Amino acid sequence: MLEQKLIEGRYIHLPTSVLVPVQYLPGAFINQPVKQMTLQESTSFANTKKSNMVGGMGNKAHRNFQLLDWYPLAISQVPLYGLDVLTGPMSGCWLMIYRIDGQDYVGHVGTNGNAPPEHNQRVKEEWNAFAQQNNVDVIAGFRPNHYWLNHGFPDMEQTDAYTFIYGLLTNTYQLFSVCLYNQNHPLPQTLYRIAGVAEIQSAGLNQLVNI
Repeated sequence: MLEQKLIEGRYIHLPTSVLVPVQYLPGAFINQPVKQMTLQESTSFANTKKSNMVGGMGNKAHRNFQLLDWYPLAISQVPLYGLDVLTGPMSGCWLMIYRIDGQDYVGHVGTNGNAPPEHNQRVKEEWNAFAQQNNVDVIAGFRPNHYWLNHGFPDMEQTDAYTFIYGLLTNTYQLFSVCLYNQNHPLPQTLYRIAGVAEIQSAGLNQLVNI
């Protein structure tokens, strides 16, 4: 439902990701705490609208979601229990929806371009091993950045600085790629312009179990 409020041309404040330091081997499944958020009502800003993303649940269901922070070289997961899940920023990572013991989860398969290739390969192998053993429980998945790489990124404006891609996975198994441009003016750096939102079809099962 959150995609209804991610309107192109609007601005949003995204909170800074905060990860608790943990030790893990490449490919580990890491349960992340549920981070409930709401997209507040918009206010006027620069001839358009701006909204803040803040912690906690609001009164309007279509503005509520979970924010999934993620660890590089791990599979960071949260239960999908009625709230859409927003996660990022993305590079080439896969996002998955799957089921464990009857509970739906969203997983961020966190590859890292700065890591040794064998570590990234280990992350993929751990996911593939799980997915192949439990292929009936693999529901959907995609790589959010690939849409924009294949179709072209939205035009930038004068205040747009850097490109960020986020993935949105809804509780009805819809998949969206969200293109954001960070604003170098005005500050703060947590301000982004929503430049594009695209609904993505899930990859096929054969690809989801062999990434």
